[in-house]
Amino acid sequence: MGKMSGQGSLDEVLKHSWMTKRSQLKSRLSWTNYKDRWFCLTRSSLIYFDGDDEAKRKEKGRIFMRDVKLVEHVTLDERPHSFQVKYSEAGQEYTLYIQAKSDGEREEWVQLVRNLVKYNNGLVDKYHPGVWGGKWLCCGEGTKSVAGCQPISWTPRSTKSDPAPPVPLTDPLPPLALGDPPPAPERVIVVAVYAFTAIESGDLSLVKGEQYIVLDDSQDHWWQVENSTGEVGFIPSNYVKKIDDVGLTSFDWYVGDMSRLRSETLLKSDDKEGCFVVRNSSTKGLYTLSLYTKIPHSQVKHYHIKQNSTSGYFLSEKHPCVSIAKLIEYHSHNAGGLACRLKCPPGRSKPPTAGLSHGKWEVDPTELTLGEELGSGQFGVVRKGKWKGTIDVAVKMMKEGTMSEDDFIEEAKVMTKLQHTNLVQLYGVCSKNVRPIFIITEYMKHGSLLSFLRRLKTSLYNDHCTLLDIGLQVCR
Repeated sequence: MGKMSGQGSLDEVLKHSWMTKRSQLKSRLSWTNYKDRWFCLTRSSLIYFDGDDEAKRKEKGRIFMRDVKLVEHVTLDERPHSFQVKYSEAGQEYTLYIQAKSDGEREEWVQLVRNLVKYNNGLVDKYHPGVWGGKWLCCGEGTKSVAGCQPISWTPRSTKSDPAPPVPLTDPLPPLALGDPPPAPERVIVVAVYAFTAIESGDLSLVKGEQYIVLDDSQDHWWQVENSTGEVGFIPSNYVKKIDDVGLTSFDWYVGDMSRLRSETLLKSDDKEGCFVVRNSSTKGLYTLSLYTKIPHSQVKHYHIKQNSTSGYFLSEKHPCVSIAKLIEYHSHNAGGLACRLKCPPGRSKPPTAGLSHGKWEVDPTELTLGEELGSGQFGVVRKGKWKGTIDVAVKMMKEGTMSEDDFIEEAKVMTKLQHTNLVQLYGVCSKNVRPIFIITEYMKHGSLLSFLRRLKTSLYNDHCTLLDIGLQVCR
């Protein structure tokens, strides 16, 4: 970064310390929490990091000084020494609430940021000294976007006779005893292991096998990334792997820690000669090939993938290969001692995403096309549907009066945080301008577990492996 004449580098750290950050509640289904973060103020940005280990800290958020609208004190949930920073981002306005360690430290932070932003365009002249909690706790106003109720305690530039200087800082800052600034966060590179088609604005499509730079991984289920052409957007985090962790995970036939029992169930359900998977062996660092064959009868055979003294991988010592991928390629053309040659991995669908898009938990009902009824119960009717004509979903239409709306929203907040292979994924809710309330979830094509067991009870009666596998999945 170049130097500004007489002002120092834009990335010079002016102040840093541990402070407590309040969640910003950008989504209706977010809830309030507080986390300690390492804050750094430069002439261009207010940045916060997590982690006690300085060398491993990760950037969790950044506010550019050019976007700041106000910096003021705030009464925050009985947390003393707190202040607020109001700013714009992508056309939306947000407020970051921060608790300092003391009144003196709060004043240092407030004055430093004010000095940096006092010539910004769009500075506001009123503010709310309280926070929003269904209404503004300071003035009782019931509209979140209403202008502040108290005059600002500093004067923004507002006339053409007071033009901004060519640089955003004119007054000298007080000298601060600063240590070395924290190192810039390392760039994390990920590889797409599933393709993803972006439908909503702000998301980014993924091409399987291509690499992406992670810009923001502070959220569990959706990360902001940049592709090779410079496009930026959000992607489901469970569709990518860090490049250092990719290894075998980029191959459709690798299933990781899948158990022997689960692999047998999966391969038998596909019922295709030569269907196979590679999984981690019970011995750490080793791998097992599980292969389905119909000769002389339907069965799954398991082969340990071995290594020789020169690190070659083999199933038969006569045919070593330099990698497991090359070994699979060889046995795709030659049985080489196996029951049959390797033909294809079982059909594996993409995992569901946590929500239909980044931050989209409230779904517009006009985006849903409802189809056949799938079932009904005490709380409502479930129908098959499609979201925007592309994604199959199940829509539960809640019976009015069976559950309070407040209880429903609280339960939905918890469900948005859950993502597991053996749980039906919540996609979103329709709770605005529609009655009854809709719950949108992953569509399960085989129906409920209960109806599945009833339908196949005769064939499952003696199939102990499948029943045990179902029981294990429930336990997980």
